[in-house]
Amino acid sequence: MSTFLGFVADVLGSVVIPLAVLAKSPESGSSTSFAIGIGGLDTGDNNTGGSIPHIAFWDINGHRIGQYKGDEDGHINQNMEHKGSIQNYQTVPKGEARQPEYVMISTQEKDAICISYVYASGNGAQWAWYGDIGFNCGADWFLSNFKVGSGTYSPKCVWIDHDHTNNLRYQGFSLHMPDFSSTDDRVTQFTNNPDTLCKSSPRMKFWENITPNGLIPFFKPPLKYTDGGADANPARVITKSSVPSARLATSAATMGITNPAT
Repeated sequence: MSTFLGFVADVLGSVVIPLAVLAKSPESGSSTSFAIGIGGLDTGDNNTGGSIPHIAFWDINGHRIGQYKGDEDGHINQNMEHKGSIQNYQTVPKGEARQPEYVMISTQEKDAICISYVYASGNGAQWAWYGDIGFNCGADWFLSNFKVGSGTYSPKCVWIDHDHTNNLRYQGFSLHMPDFSSTDDRVTQFTNNPDTLCKSSPRMKFWENITPNGLIPFFKPPLKYTDGGADANPARVITKSSVPSARLATSAATMGITNPAT
């Protein structure tokens, strides 16, 4: 379990979102910015780049904020970043400022892509998720030396693919972004009770099949946290395994990381 503690601390505690990576909002308060990093190795052609994915955003209550349309003809190369900003055109009333607590990344194109990080920002909030978290919970993954933050951290990337070529299982994934911010109590919770990270569908779920307009699970009512940032009621967040435990054991053992499902 100490290995898993080190993993959580490194991922949640040592990386600060570089403000410059997020696109400038075209209209303050009424837009949402994002950035996704495409992992891979800079030796040889690893083919981890792919079609630009679709990205959807919801607020704390599960109300839609807006969507970014992917592009079958658009391509992001490995070890590159794709960033942008959308108007909050799906809020009610339209254009209202909201924080993008929930994010869903999906692909409807046939060119798989491997994502090493997701950043989201809006209405004063700024959050990050890294591929090592998906890796440690059993997602399909690939090694990467694409550096983020201060240039000392290279998260692994996780695969999504529409037609499941090469036995890639997942078409997309959804995230509750605030839950990947670092606090000491949250790191301790994920270490002592990793099911609250890997078996909580509203927190993080990998989808075998999902469309850009698909709905994801939300915490309703919104989660409550302790003063230290842990879940006030950890049992409430555990729903079911977001990924098959057999894959979790295989991928974790391959990289020498303790299986958090055991």
